[in-house]
Amino acid sequence: MTELLGDRAIVVNMRRAVGVHDWSSLRALARYIRQTGPYDVLHGHSSKAGALIRLLPRSLPGVRIYTPHALRTMDPHVSRPAAMLYGAVERFLARHTDALIAVSGAEARHAAECGLRPLCLETVVNGVDSITGEDRARVRKQWGVAPDAIVAGFVGRFTPQKDPVRFSEALSMARDRVPNLVGVMMGDGELRAAIETAGDAEALRMPGWVDARVALSGLDMLVMTSRYEAMPYSLLEALSAGLPILSTEVGGVDETVIDGENGRRFANTASSAEIANVLVAAASDRQQLTRWGAVSRERASRYTIENMTNQTEAIYRRAIERRAAKILLTN
Repeated sequence: MTELLGDRAIVVNMRRAVGVHDWSSLRALARYIRQTGPYDVLHGHSSKAGALIRLLPRSLPGVRIYTPHALRTMDPHVSRPAAMLYGAVERFLARHTDALIAVSGAEARHAAECGLRPLCLETVVNGVDSITGEDRARVRKQWGVAPDAIVAGFVGRFTPQKDPVRFSEALSMARDRVPNLVGVMMGDGELRAAIETAGDAEALRMPGWVDARVALSGLDMLVMTSRYEAMPYSLLEALSAGLPILSTEVGGVDETVIDGENGRRFANTASSAEIANVLVAAASDRQQLTRWGAVSRERASRYTIENMTNQTEAIYRRAIERRAAKILLTN
């Protein structure tokens, strides 16, 4: 039985880019842990926090757990020299890792291919709460979308990784054949102007940063055009909302999209025209969308927060036991 003693949020200043400033972040983190610890588990999420956790002095107790949430080497646009450097850094840090938790089968396979073989490579798929959403008609009215429109949604940052321009182009092409097709892009970012230039202004709605979990009820399908992912929450939330999913072949689709049963999968290299064809085929068959949505909702029951937390806690316990056994052997 786990006793909850309380939780605290302490901010350690960090910059996104790697630099000498990271040493001050490392010192601040070590100082906080010394003052408030000891801890049984030190868990770093994403590459920067994961690196800092594993670079802490070994005199500080606590097993080191790392969840990358998409290893940098998964980006197909990373140059070969950069990929070799990132891979070397990850392999070095893996020596100081008690467990590496991949959030999808694809990420776990990639980690193994990169030579990341810490004592225990585990996979725990993210989990989400059940989604009910707002009233469908009310959400669509807020967007200015007609009741009979077919609405394809995009959720995420407007960055090259998510490739929102490809979504905008594909939607514009598909609308020529499905006039009542509308795209709603929830998010914002550096590519907003490019999206507006590439797409059909009449076909697009861009409400900015909104609570997608609430707004998903206004969609007929989720479309993901990312170049790489590990396991985006948008896919899991789409399952929970009972939405069909059209997605590139990225991390997370193995768990969420059964091609032809609850959506479609297409190559990362698919052109905007090719994605438009997938959109047209999906939008032209409302009964199929209904069937796909039902399958999505059924699959959602596998990826709950309870399952995620139980699996993660089990990994913590195994890592602690392995560390204890190792200490006994060396004494």
